[in-house]
Amino acid sequence: MKKYIFGIILALIPYAFLSLYIDANHSSYAIFGYMGMLIIIGIISFLAGKKGQIKYTLTATMISALASYILSVKFLGKEWNYYFIPFEAKNLAILICIISIIAQSVAFKRFKEKFN
Repeated sequence: MKKYIFGIILALIPYAFLSLYIDANHSSYAIFGYMGMLIIIGIISFLAGKKGQIKYTLTATMISALASYILSVKFLGKEWNYYFIPFEAKNLAILICIISIIAQSVAFKRFKEKFN
């Protein structure tokens, strides 16, 4: 269990919310928020695929999506909805997580085909 703690902690961070928050409050650094999210999720996906931890990673991503939704509602409320047109902040957080889950699923499938 100890060897999985770091991966679990990384997977449970609400990346979508952090990216949106950086974009909303520090727009000149927005690209760093989104790129950081992509890089970290890519690393987590690669390591999880290599170790066969696909179910855990997808579950953690879904929990991260829920946390991102809750935090977006709390900290990026109605006053930020104009900024993320055509979506509201909470809907965009969910969309980002859905795209992340799809990308992870495709990556896991390709990783499995390549190494099995």
